[in-house]
Amino acid sequence: MVLIQSLALPKVSSDDLYDGVKNGERWSFEFLERTLFSGHLLELNGDKDLAFDLYHDVILELYLKIIEGKLTKTDENGTGLVISWVKRHLDWKRRDYWKSSRYKDVVKLDEHHEQTCACFPEIENKIYFNQVITIIEKMTAKNRMILQDKLVDELEWKVIYQKYPLENQGSLRVLFSNSLKSLRVHLSQ
Repeated sequence: MVLIQSLALPKVSSDDLYDGVKNGERWSFEFLERTLFSGHLLELNGDKDLAFDLYHDVILELYLKIIEGKLTKTDENGTGLVISWVKRHLDWKRRDYWKSSRYKDVVKLDEHHEQTCACFPEIENKIYFNQVITIIEKMTAKNRMILQDKLVDELEWKVIYQKYPLENQGSLRVLFSNSLKSLRVHLSQ
């Protein structure tokens, strides 16, 4: 029988702790809370409400697993079974929370951006247009002309071919494609 000991806590065997949780004995749940909650709280940067919610979700899952016989003493040879199970599941709960909170933050930023754009579309369009113009002005004359013809003037390829009769049609399309890629790269930086 392995003894589980924490600072200033009584010695409790893993089998006794398992039986205490299985029988719903108050001392076993208090022991788990005194042993694990403060470390869990530190991992969540002191957010007591969140730590409390996640901790109690895990304790409830533990109790149900033991009652339903899905977690038995023979698992992990009885060595720190309950404590290691709770630590592992608290870690998973924290990771799930962090993943979901990052997703929520991204969604909030997207919503804020959309609201800002809805309020000031002309400002955003002007800023973006000025960026595009600045980048295009730094390109070679040929690149500027093909982007001007295709993007700004919105000319069809037939008209562009007539405008540049000495240029190969395929070369014009490749020039446009490469100029557009260059523009995209500069805009994404």
